[in-house]
Amino acid sequence: HLLFRRGEQRSLWGFDSFEGFPEPSPEDTSFRNPKKGQLKTEEKWIWTILRSSQLPDDFLQQRVKLRKGFFSDSLPHFPKDQKIALLHIDGDIYQSYKDCLEILFPKVTKGGLVIFDEYNEPAWPGATKAVNQYFKSTEYKIELDKTSGKYFIIK
Repeated sequence: HLLFRRGEQRSLWGFDSFEGFPEPSPEDTSFRNPKKGQLKTEEKWIWTILRSSQLPDDFLQQRVKLRKGFFSDSLPHFPKDQKIALLHIDGDIYQSYKDCLEILFPKVTKGGLVIFDEYNEPAWPGATKAVNQYFKSTEYKIELDKTSGKYFIIK
């Protein structure tokens, strides 16, 4: 696991509203037609997945931090001094991606990996628009991992 490389004391952070989507914006208009509250996830389901991942119980209890709330509310409370080595954005809609990029991308370390779960997917045009807007005037290159089919950048 990447969390245990070089003996570093890394934490695994997860952010979710556990209430489904916030209000979608016009940028999210597609055949998918997302609505506020859709795709609601229960916190217990996340813990079930984490427990099945073969991470040690002490790590799950001490180093996994799940934060509830829409990204605009929860992400600003991410510790200011905390650096991010791997940022996986799975926010589906425009504002969620925008919030993640604006608040968390500056904390990604040089050489860190950022994965975009919905980038370039017709069902989620807002995700693609937010990523393209954020990186349009930068030197970062959005690349496709052909194995996973997901797009990413290396900071």
